[in-house]
Amino acid sequence: MKWRLGMLLLIIFSGRGLAQDREERVSVGSGYSRHGTDDVSGFFFSVYYESELKNKTGYSISLSGTLHDGRTPILYYNEIEAEWKRGDLFFVTGGVQLSAGLTYELINLKKSNLIFELAPLLRYQSTSNPDYSLVNFYPTNYFANSNFERSFSLGAVGSLAYNIDVNKDLHVRITASLQYDTHEDALSMVGFSIGRKLIRKKSESD
Repeated sequence: MKWRLGMLLLIIFSGRGLAQDREERVSVGSGYSRHGTDDVSGFFFSVYYESELKNKTGYSISLSGTLHDGRTPILYYNEIEAEWKRGDLFFVTGGVQLSAGLTYELINLKKSNLIFELAPLLRYQSTSNPDYSLVNFYPTNYFANSNFERSFSLGAVGSLAYNIDVNKDLHVRITASLQYDTHEDALSMVGFSIGRKLIRKKSESD
């Protein structure tokens, strides 16, 4: 009886050191992006890493870039024709950002799951969009900008991601996110990515 109890305890405690599978995902993707501050459309591209921790939680790291372009209407006076004219000023806003945060698994199905992510971010942005424009008696142009054309800002991003396992190695990811930063820029993104799913052995003592 004693040896049976000893064997049972040995199995229980040795089982605590057995390796467990930990899922990791690496993906690249792109999609539609909306720059709410300038109210213009564009696209984003990203490289994404996600790893499981425990109890449905995990962490993620993402490096992404955004590019938006649009036009600002201007009004100027043409002295030759002696009348006011309307025109457009084209501009481009681009940025790159790094984020690292926590994930939580909301739904877990056999070959897919839904994840919520919240992460702080560091963003660099450059824009050619002026605060306002004025053409004072053609051809003298004024394009005023009281903000920095190049800026670093801190912010936060919240996102939902739906992961679908195509096979044991390949997965696709559909994401929707919303972010805001200290430069008072709001961006919303919807995209698609594809990547590899990695299984790493991890002991509970790690």
